[in-house]
Amino acid sequence: MSSTSKYNPEVAFKEHILSGKPLSMLEAVVLYGVSNGYAATGRLRKDGFVITAERIPLARAYARLKQYMPIEPPKDLPTKEVGITQWRLER
Repeated sequence: MSSTSKYNPEVAFKEHILSGKPLSMLEAVVLYGVSNGYAATGRLRKDGFVITAERIPLARAYARLKQYMPIEPPKDLPTKEVGITQWRLER
């Protein structure tokens, strides 16, 4: 008997956020295939969750991604100076 369950990026995004771990825009795209993290967090907020957003250095997002896969930013990209949005569930 085959499984008919389908992967849902929005559900994966929600499960990650609700686990209490932060998630950056880059991680949402690369790990879960969520192309619009702002819309995804907006839906969570509409459901009553308190989601905070902050700017972090891009280098931090790359460091977390390296836990899952080999990934390197372009050499000329100033990852410590460039910021990216990170979301987190407010507890």
